[in-house]
Amino acid sequence: MNDIIIKMLLKQGESETLEFKTADADSTAIARAVSAFANSKGGTVIVGVTDKGEVEGVKNAEKRNMALRKAIRQVISPQPYIASAVVDVLKGKQVIVLGVPSSEDKPYTCESSIFVRQAAQTVEASGDVIRQLIAERHPRYSRWERQLALGAIMEDLDDKEILLTARSGNESNLTDFGPDFTSRSVLEGLGLVEGDMVCNGAITLFGKRPALKFPQTRIRAIRYSGTGRENLADNRVFEGNAFTLLKKATSFLEAHIPVQSAIPTDELRRKEAPAVPFPAVRETLLNAVAHRDYAAPDGGIIVSVYADRVEIWNSGLLPEGISPSDLKTMSVSRPHNPDMAHVLLIRGYMERVGSGIQRILAAFKQAKLPEPEWKEMGGGIAVILRWQKSGVEINERQKRLLETLRPGEATNMAKYRKEFAKDVKERQARTDLKELVDLGYLWVRGKGRSTEYVRAERELP
Repeated sequence: MNDIIIKMLLKQGESETLEFKTADADSTAIARAVSAFANSKGGTVIVGVTDKGEVEGVKNAEKRNMALRKAIRQVISPQPYIASAVVDVLKGKQVIVLGVPSSEDKPYTCESSIFVRQAAQTVEASGDVIRQLIAERHPRYSRWERQLALGAIMEDLDDKEILLTARSGNESNLTDFGPDFTSRSVLEGLGLVEGDMVCNGAITLFGKRPALKFPQTRIRAIRYSGTGRENLADNRVFEGNAFTLLKKATSFLEAHIPVQSAIPTDELRRKEAPAVPFPAVRETLLNAVAHRDYAAPDGGIIVSVYADRVEIWNSGLLPEGISPSDLKTMSVSRPHNPDMAHVLLIRGYMERVGSGIQRILAAFKQAKLPEPEWKEMGGGIAVILRWQKSGVEINERQKRLLETLRPGEATNMAKYRKEFAKDVKERQARTDLKELVDLGYLWVRGKGRSTEYVRAERELP
């Protein structure tokens, strides 16, 4: 979570998924907001901000953050999944950001009461709402990661990874496994073991050889020498638990993403960097590992590196009611695998639930690269990360359009032809708009006749 994303949230103002709390706000009031988000659609609490979005800052923010996490754990039952971070927003001013996803373990109680979000308010739930929350609660075994892995035992797991997770959780104060933890006690604390049997999530996260039981956990990594799939330069299949897969796939991307170099005007030494911001690529890979659909036996993850882009595909569709275009404006997450996301957070791989996509967008904007694309395809989600195409120039029609539209404003084919492309055929006008989408100046909203082209944040060079 960085200051750019925080400033975007502050501009949005309080809403059903966002609440501001002053620096001296009572921890119980903050806990009520957290429980309300967990019982509703999820959300973000920013501490150190007035209700008008003005930054006050929190003194001793790191200490206050740890105290808040402890206080929240003491008054909310069951313990919700919370990610928190201290962020520098203004010089000398820090805020605390608490990210809370919606959960299947609702309803959560805060000091024996149940709270929900209504518009921009945290309110106590009525009897009807409580009954609805209970009815919506999923049984323990509805999630694939909580189902028992038949035939699997503790010896199939890597003790080192489990114990490292416990030490990381205790040191960061994100969890409390106690001073005398064991592999079994850690898994019990994570809800990933029952008696002598371990859950699917434990195999995926900590298994020694999870692909023997779940071949869908493999990652296929491909390098093409061109922009199409005709010339295959490298082809790998990676196996292992989540942490091993992340290391292997990250190494593959580091080896195959092109490096661009430049000589700064104020220096003599040439500087080299990946063609795309590598932290954003790593974040995309992490999201694929954390949020993909592990229940599909024919699913998986495919990492493809082309001459002009990186594509990372994972099996599984978005939650009902969310489209790919919605992802760019969401500040909260609905993790498909909350147990896996929680462990990755404890290990320091994830910063805050719901902030990953915003960090990716911010990194590409700062690098002045085409805005990333999210697409539903082949029964899964593909993320396309492009770098600037060489030899592509913007014509005068396209330039006038971009100079007219402000970020967030939209046009369509008919308006574009009428206002900017009267002298060209419809086919050329469509090519104009497609090129601007490919270059990251526009993004597509809607389908068919309702298709609109929305101005992205990227500035003209």
